[in-house]
Amino acid sequence: NSYQNKDYNQALDYIKNAIAIDNNDFNCWCFITEIYLALNKTNESSSCAITVLNIDSNNPKAWHLRARVLIGQMRYDEALLASNKSLQLDAENEEYKKINENIKAFLDFRNNSVHIFNYS
Repeated sequence: NSYQNKDYNQALDYIKNAIAIDNNDFNCWCFITEIYLALNKTNESSSCAITVLNIDSNNPKAWHLRARVLIGQMRYDEALLASNKSLQLDAENEEYKKINENIKAFLDFRNNSVHIFNYS
């Protein structure tokens, strides 16, 4: 498997061929988003994550991917909103819970750090 071997460009070619056959394949678009995340291509991963949401905005995985993309773009407030939506749709998913907790912890730290520097 090209993805497991970290041959992301080859995996990307395979997925793009699959998308050419079915442009609304949710799993293919999720996979291509994952590849772009692995390659740190934030613009591409963002565009693909939006496509994933357009295909199925009621799927918690779509919102989870969007949250991960937003974290990569350092848009943490928006990432929390997307993460909250993934948990709203699947409250039992441990991965979704963990990323949500991490975003909240980061935002708490960031907000408390701002207060500390304002009083210095």
